[in-house]
Amino acid sequence: MIAGVCRVCGCTDSRPCVVNAGELVDVADGSETLQDGDTVCSWIEPDLCSACVKDNAPPLSTDAKGAP
Repeated sequence: MIAGVCRVCGCTDSRPCVVNAGELVDVADGSETLQDGDTVCSWIEPDLCSACVKDNAPPLSTDAKGAP
């Protein structure tokens, strides 16, 4: 595991994924301009970006204070 490099797509901080409507569009090379609706990925784990997460996290069964 290399922190800062996605284990699925290989994107990095300087070459993030371009995402539109939750779907991976491209891995940026730094020269493109984002189109309407495009965003870049963020880190979910040290080696996994948000564009490569396949399953949504289950809803929390407790609030921030631990109450149901």
